[in-house]
Amino acid sequence: MNKKLEKARADALRESFRLGGAMADLQRASDELTKVTRQHGIDLDEPPPTFRVIEGKRDDDRV
Repeated sequence: MNKKLEKARADALRESFRLGGAMADLQRASDELTKVTRQHGIDLDEPPPTFRVIEGKRDDDRV
């Protein structure tokens, strides 16, 4: 029983480190996305523009 418990603990610790690394990767990607969008003047909190189709042509005015 003790060996099973030790193995489960070691497995959980490995998984914890793996998930911690994945979370760090996601944070770096998020930081990079924020940096790039700011450089290009894009506000990710603002909804994207919507477009209307009038007689088969695209009207770029926001709805």
